[in-house]
Amino acid sequence: MTRIIPYLIKKVLLYYNMVFLTVGGAMDLVYKVLASLGGVSFITTGLLAWVGKIYLETYKSRLNKEIAVFQSQLSATNERIKANLDNSVYVTKSYFDKELSAYSLIWSSMFETRESVLKLRPAMDHLDPNEQFEHRKLRRLNDFSVAFNKFVISVESNKPFISPEVYIILDSFRKACLSESIAFHHGDPESDWLNYWKVAELNRTTITKLFDDTCDAIRKRMHTLTVVT
Repeated sequence: MTRIIPYLIKKVLLYYNMVFLTVGGAMDLVYKVLASLGGVSFITTGLLAWVGKIYLETYKSRLNKEIAVFQSQLSATNERIKANLDNSVYVTKSYFDKELSAYSLIWSSMFETRESVLKLRPAMDHLDPNEQFEHRKLRRLNDFSVAFNKFVISVESNKPFISPEVYIILDSFRKACLSESIAFHHGDPESDWLNYWKVAELNRTTITKLFDDTCDAIRKRMHTLTVVT
């Protein structure tokens, strides 16, 4: 037993000595390679060059994306400007004032016409029990006729200064109001109550929409006019 223990210790020491020699040889080889390539400074320079290349490529990619977005926005802006220029109508200051004055006059009479036609047979009506049906009908038709005739005169007397697009809507409004007045004049809520109010609601919706469409058309028209000096 006393002979076996020293033998085992000798084997263990011999094994670790070989390991140390092997690792030490490998590290020595590494140091020699680094020394031949310029040492740690070579590794540092190469690493910085690699990192710099990655950063430059990332920056260039981000910059290209920003340039593409800017070019897209610039193209869209140019298209809008070009469209506005293509749609512009160049007029003198006197013509601009004349057309604006015509629309102002027409709009005032149009408003009165809309109010009077919607009062012919409103959904929520207030009736005087002492007023007969036929008398009330004639009174309301008379109020409508005054406003309607004023509207027609204001449109037709200024027709040369109204854009065709606006005139088409005005004419449709005139026809819708006239149709409602005729339906009211010849209609009888007692004979066909459901159809009487159904037609009234349909005409009321049509007239209101044409009124709003006229407003939008006039605004659009005035925005396209460019005064030249």
